[in-house]
Amino acid sequence: MRFNPITSGPQWSVGIDTGGTFTDLVAVGPKKQIAFKVPSTPSDPARAVLDALEELLRRRPDLDSVPLRLVHGSTVATNTLLENKGARVVFITNEGFEDLIEIGRQARPHLYELHPTKPPCLVPRADRWGVGERTDADGRCLRFPPDQEQDELRRKVDRRQPQAIAIGLLHGYTNPMSERRLARLFRSHALPVTLSSEVAPRFREFERFSTTVANAALLPGCRQYLSRLRRRLKHRTMLVQQSNGGLTSLTDASRFPVRLVLSGPAGGVQAATRLLGINQSAVTFDMGGTSTDVGLVHGRQASRTDQVRIGGRPLLVDSLEIHTIGAGGGSLLWLDDAGTLCVGPESAGADPGPACYGRGDRPTLTDAHVELGRLPLETPLGGSIQLDPHRSSRALAPLAKSLGVSVRRVALAALQIADAAMERAVKRISLEKGKDPRSLHLFGFGGAGGLHVCRLASRLAMKSALVPLAPGATSAWGMATSDARLDVSKGLVTPLDSRGEAELEKQMRGLEKEAIRRLDRELGPGPRALERTLACRYLGQSHELTVPWRRGYRRAFERLHRESYGFLLPGHALEAVALTCTAVRRFRRPPAAPVSEPREKVTPAGRCQVWFASRQARSVPIYERSSLPEGHQGSGPCVIRERTATTIVEPGHGFRVLPGGILEILGTA
Repeated sequence: MRFNPITSGPQWSVGIDTGGTFTDLVAVGPKKQIAFKVPSTPSDPARAVLDALEELLRRRPDLDSVPLRLVHGSTVATNTLLENKGARVVFITNEGFEDLIEIGRQARPHLYELHPTKPPCLVPRADRWGVGERTDADGRCLRFPPDQEQDELRRKVDRRQPQAIAIGLLHGYTNPMSERRLARLFRSHALPVTLSSEVAPRFREFERFSTTVANAALLPGCRQYLSRLRRRLKHRTMLVQQSNGGLTSLTDASRFPVRLVLSGPAGGVQAATRLLGINQSAVTFDMGGTSTDVGLVHGRQASRTDQVRIGGRPLLVDSLEIHTIGAGGGSLLWLDDAGTLCVGPESAGADPGPACYGRGDRPTLTDAHVELGRLPLETPLGGSIQLDPHRSSRALAPLAKSLGVSVRRVALAALQIADAAMERAVKRISLEKGKDPRSLHLFGFGGAGGLHVCRLASRLAMKSALVPLAPGATSAWGMATSDARLDVSKGLVTPLDSRGEAELEKQMRGLEKEAIRRLDRELGPGPRALERTLACRYLGQSHELTVPWRRGYRRAFERLHRESYGFLLPGHALEAVALTCTAVRRFRRPPAAPVSEPREKVTPAGRCQVWFASRQARSVPIYERSSLPEGHQGSGPCVIRERTATTIVEPGHGFRVLPGGILEILGTA
């Protein structure tokens, strides 16, 4: 496989999103867009990426000689943490603090759970070692392990033969020299070493250590995966989507794979910031085969956070704020010990997949949609999978027999259960952040998003549901149109008085130089923009808010504090806890592909029988998405199909096609 290198001239941009069931590809070129899906290959995720690129060249052989920018988003890092399949790690910290990453904090995620369980620690107790190092909170090294202790540490590593090393010292974020000296002890071991002062230079040692260990556990596997991609692409350069919504090089991604944990979902949120109007606010609703990811977008800006949780583990990672639940098209339907119908979180994945794919026999949410006629059988799913409704019925039959109801009643109940779980997810990202869902749009995409977006927006009385073109590949489109983004942070605890402000400005200038140096090293010299942010709080608080670091930062903080918590403390002192400088490399984006030409009359491509809430089927029209021109209006119920996804307009709802081809579903017909 050969591609020409990236140039500064007009080019195609290709986004590839590897999901649990499908791998999506979107190629965006001059007034042209190509989108399709290929089955994911969980045993070797790189193979699906290469399959997608081969399919692109099969469809467009001329692209072999056209400048391309390849962008990849992957769930490899996320799945590794969720499945506890990371590398064998030894963790080196201060003597007496070896158990900190297992003890954690006193907060219980589920306050009233009778038998609470914690996720297993990524490093067993026998592989957590303390050393006699002490650095005070101001960064002064008071003691470093003597030579004898260092020699013993090396021998212990030799005996345990780990696959990676994590080093985290209590005040490593103020002075990284002790961590670096410890890392030099293992140069001859050829093992990847993660330092807390590099991966998460922030205070709060539990979260910092958790992030350090997670990065170390991910390093061998992700490095092998990305190296395999690099070798197979040969002369091509590929960029990788990060959790913060920006792109980075394969080299940087191989050093800090923990920054890729929300790589795929971040692409979808980025797409929303490009497609929504400047005054629109929306909840992004990305429903794929394995999970549903929701985020919050205000105009062209997405909500951000500096801490995420994956598998119950906190990670100090600059990220778009995304909440994930285990509900997707491939989510399995099952009965618990009390005989109650449940949906997910376990998924059938890509292999064997839902029963209707022809390989598995366990019922999934997709099988429920097939049973209810909500997925037209004439169109292969993802362009390649011919659905088998008889296998769906057979898979659902044992559940129906156990519950004493019809197969279709089980299918309807499964949709209602999934809707309730997704409704809670939307409330968590909106109501719990002080945003009323009724003032927001629901921006739905993903392979299964269009099947639920109308129902969900109606349940929450949201302003409307919005579905972009090629919704099944929206995350890949967001990757293809993203910019490179490199964050450099520094943790500190400094009063925000005039003296403190002067010191912060000095620190920020140092971060700017470092951000520019690293961006140019990873992507080559070029134009860039700098974003400067400050994490601060009222003196005495235990939580902080992030605002732009510039004149008037206090007004911005107070506005955000009132919006987030509903009150202010006028005149109360502020303190800074972190500075971040972000260097952004903006890429030229090809112009958008045109939507359908206006036509006098839009006629259905066919009709199908669909069961909605009632026990009787309704004959509804099927429209091809490509036949709906800008400005077209219609009413439900109807099915709107396209190659990457299907959208259902429920009874009592209307729809219209907005500029750019976005489908808007309104509350009343």
